Amino acid sequence: MMARQKPAKPMTRTRTSRAVALLLTGSVSLTALVWPEGSGVVAQEAQGLSFDIPAQSLPRALNAFAQASGWSLGYSSATVSGRQSAPVQGRMRPEAALRALLAGTGLELRVTGPATAAILPAASTTSANEPGPDGAIVLNKVTITAVGGTPSREDLFRVPGSVDYVSDEDLNRRALTSVADLFRTTPGVMTGDGRNSAAIDANIRGVQGMNRNQVRVDGMISSTPNYRGYFGVANRTYVDPDLLAGMEITKGQPNDAAGAGVIGGAVRMRTINASDILLDGRDRGFRLTLGAGTNTASPPAIGTRDKRLDKPGTLNFGTFNGSLAYAQRFGTVEMVAALSRRTQGNYFTGKHGKNEVKSYQIFSNDWTTSEMSPVPRESEALNTQRETVSGLFKLRGEWGDGHSAELVYSHSDSKFGEVMPSQITRFGWNTVEQQDPNKAVLNGLNLTYRWQPEGNDLIDLKASVWATHMKQHTRTGQALVYDPNDYFRARFPISSDYLGIELQNTSHLETGLGPVDLRYGGSYLREETTPKRDDSFYIPPNGIRWERSAFFQADWQAAERLKLRAGLRYTSFDTRDRVGTDTYLAPQMQVFCAYYGNCNTRLGASGWSKNFGLSYELNDQILAYANYDEGYRGPSLMEAAVRYDWLPNPFVTPERSKNVEIGMNYRKAGLLREGDQLLFKTSYFRNHIKDYIVRQTISTDPRTGQPYPGGTGSFIPWNIGKAKFEGVEAALDYDAGRWFLRAGATRYIRVNYCGVYLSKNFAPQVFNPGCIDYTLPDDYAANQIPPAYSGNLTLGARLLDDKLTLGTTITRVGGRAAPAGEGTNGFLLPLRQWNPYTTVDLFASYRMNERMVMNFSAENVTNRYYVDALGLAALPAPGRTLHLGLEAKF
Repeated sequence: MMARQKPAKPMTRTRTSRAVALLLTGSVSLTALVWPEGSGVVAQEAQGLSFDIPAQSLPRALNAFAQASGWSLGYSSATVSGRQSAPVQGRMRPEAALRALLAGTGLELRVTGPATAAILPAASTTSANEPGPDGAIVLNKVTITAVGGTPSREDLFRVPGSVDYVSDEDLNRRALTSVADLFRTTPGVMTGDGRNSAAIDANIRGVQGMNRNQVRVDGMISSTPNYRGYFGVANRTYVDPDLLAGMEITKGQPNDAAGAGVIGGAVRMRTINASDILLDGRDRGFRLTLGAGTNTASPPAIGTRDKRLDKPGTLNFGTFNGSLAYAQRFGTVEMVAALSRRTQGNYFTGKHGKNEVKSYQIFSNDWTTSEMSPVPRESEALNTQRETVSGLFKLRGEWGDGHSAELVYSHSDSKFGEVMPSQITRFGWNTVEQQDPNKAVLNGLNLTYRWQPEGNDLIDLKASVWATHMKQHTRTGQALVYDPNDYFRARFPISSDYLGIELQNTSHLETGLGPVDLRYGGSYLREETTPKRDDSFYIPPNGIRWERSAFFQADWQAAERLKLRAGLRYTSFDTRDRVGTDTYLAPQMQVFCAYYGNCNTRLGASGWSKNFGLSYELNDQILAYANYDEGYRGPSLMEAAVRYDWLPNPFVTPERSKNVEIGMNYRKAGLLREGDQLLFKTSYFRNHIKDYIVRQTISTDPRTGQPYPGGTGSFIPWNIGKAKFEGVEAALDYDAGRWFLRAGATRYIRVNYCGVYLSKNFAPQVFNPGCIDYTLPDDYAANQIPPAYSGNLTLGARLLDDKLTLGTTITRVGGRAAPAGEGTNGFLLPLRQWNPYTTVDLFASYRMNERMVMNFSAENVTNRYYVDALGLAALPAPGRTLHLGLEAKF
């Protein structure tokens, strides 16, 4: 075991490391993942290290070298794939060992720091890789990894907190019949109603909806509220997976300029960059992707109610997707242009599995049996088709002393089917017909400026200005089954606009008490939602929301193994409802206003939130940490504006979350055999949300339980005492070179709601000051409660000198974490139940050469009939589905 020494200066302070981290992620947000501050980059011993690495495939040899030396290596998988290493034995300096290992491979070593290096083709001598004035090399054609991945799985297990990453390789392993498949192997993260739209509504550790979580694509927000009838509301972000290059998921509050208003977690997606397209040593090139999938058929004519039972044949391909991307570098400027298209028909359900589901009734202390879904087995699921055309343009340049800027423009035009949950429940599946597709058109523009002056540790500045515009025609109310041409309730045009400004700087200080990183900045957000037709229902909201925030964060390396952090954020918000009381709800509004003496439809407040954390490296393998993070969220536009059955509450207050997490990370090389590596991470989380905002009936006064004079028969947003989400989570990676294993699991200990007004069958409400462990009456959260447990296991093997990868993923999902109460099963809030289910998927990838990769996946190979957790419309998931894919670079 080599001696562990503290580096003279953290590696992330070099221009090289900053450039590589920025290249990898397209933003600064993953820098801490690639090189965590204080993770202890091991300095090499002057007398050298002992190496015993036999000749083998080069990826495995580099993996073994990184584990033995602690070095971080930058290279592309295409560069090293299919090459053999030379043996390295004896005691020598790491650089000499690495050069010996690469002997005869035709590759060139570039040492870029005290413990970092890049591996490039010997002919790669472009100016972008020339040494700078200080000898540092700016790498723009490699990806960074500590042990041979992008980004390194080991780096993710070094982070003192719950962060996950879904790579481009992970995305290629899945058929992605719908967006519900995106988070299948991410512990604690799911998509609400993912089979019934082309959009993401993230559920992160039980928290969902009303802007509680944040989803960004290339730094931009485009979440749009959608009314799903009595079953709930969806915060939808429309995504085309064909241009995605990776997703970073933070479970909890992000402590940066873009983290304002988040109390559950954040999903940050990155689209392709030039490095994802260009071959090594090239300054221009194309990337072509093609794909085809089975188990779908072209939608029937509009108005068709007959569902096809003749499921397409096993090799009958009815889904097609493709993209073409071009990238070019002009010195320090790089450009990307891409276009993609996906066409998918209605999918068919599985065959094996029961359709009865049991629900425990709290008030009657009894069990009831009901139908999980009215959609039969091996049947066509009408209105599950989609067609998406997306475009992307990026322009990035560097100049002067550390200046850089990036312009991103994205466009997406989606047409997709959808079934209103209330239509299935009230009228039955036989009344559902093939309908005109919904439409969503998105345009986004983001300009980001970075300044990282050479040799100046006080300035690492990032500023961005972005805007998104969404126009959609979606079914926001009950689609009339008797007249498909009546769009009064069937579809509703709505426009949503976001404007964001964010500024952040990081300063590194070397003090007598240890290095300190200071991160500070602010943000401004404006959201506007406008229905595009004038009527008195206003099923979507009609209003504006503003959010302003300033934050300060300090990270202190208090000792060699101890790191402390503390931060403070100030957030203010304002909302304005542009409808007021001039709607068909005017009589109810008048009663409400007279009773409370306040009819203000504008809300505003401000507050502080803080965070603390510590991490301690017990040894070179074990890192223990404890974090406390607070969040502050004002009401969303869905909660603050008049609409259909909803009156604004002038007394509603912001939510405040208190998120505690205690965890441990473990890394061990050489566990069972030389060259293997085990990574393990486990944590306990507890997120208590004070003043949790719910939907409350107001036929009676929630404060007293007494009927209103004349009643109102509507809803208002109302603060309950608290919502509690507690559980444990674990993730494990084991890589032995030729085979690998990955597993993750989440188990909820408690889902509670405290200080709740209860009612049964519209009886007067009774206040319960304690906590209930079943679903909330009348509130949308009833259909957002996650499974009590979920987990996944992936087993894979690498064959033919790592050119061929084969594997399987097994997923298990349990029933909901809180049982049903009778107050949630009525007309106002039907409850969705699902049976526990297990699915088995297969995947394969074959790299023919550095230019071409073929992918194959088989989803739900046992053809299970099941309904996904959090599915509002009770649409069963697709049955057995095959997908073939090809990626070529030229």
